[in-house]
Amino acid sequence: MTVSKSMSLLVALLVSVLAAAQTPTGHVHASRSTPLTGASVPDIIAERLVLINLGVANPSSAKQDDLVQQSAFIHSIGLSTNEGVSLIEVANQFADTWHALIERHNRDAAGAVRSDASTFTVVRDDLVSTTMDQIRDTFSPQGYERFLVYIQKQKAFMQTWEAQ
Repeated sequence: MTVSKSMSLLVALLVSVLAAAQTPTGHVHASRSTPLTGASVPDIIAERLVLINLGVANPSSAKQDDLVQQSAFIHSIGLSTNEGVSLIEVANQFADTWHALIERHNRDAAGAVRSDASTFTVVRDDLVSTTMDQIRDTFSPQGYERFLVYIQKQKAFMQTWEAQ
């Protein structure tokens, strides 16, 4: 997979996440007047976006093309074979949990349940932190550092209006 295709997919993901966040759902999102870009994007947001991009929800029912694309993304990080396999497993677990979290939040926000954005933010960030801890504990120190460098490089292509 080429770098330009990788970047196009990341930009498309960011646009879809931002569009979904601006969809009226009966709850209020914090917003900024100007986006955070590149290195100013907080690590927790960059980690979340990378994990969303790398994970495949329900991998047993995923299209073969999605799995090949996932493998290519992960291979481009330069991890060992074992770390690459581990990252696929962890990223897919993250994707499954992430999708369930978003579905529950959207269902609550659309229904009679008052959606608490601050509780959602804590749960969301805990999911990211726990997943990053799992990756750190699974990888060699060099592999984990390589993954963190990958995330930092991806920041160059990110922007967010999300308030911290």
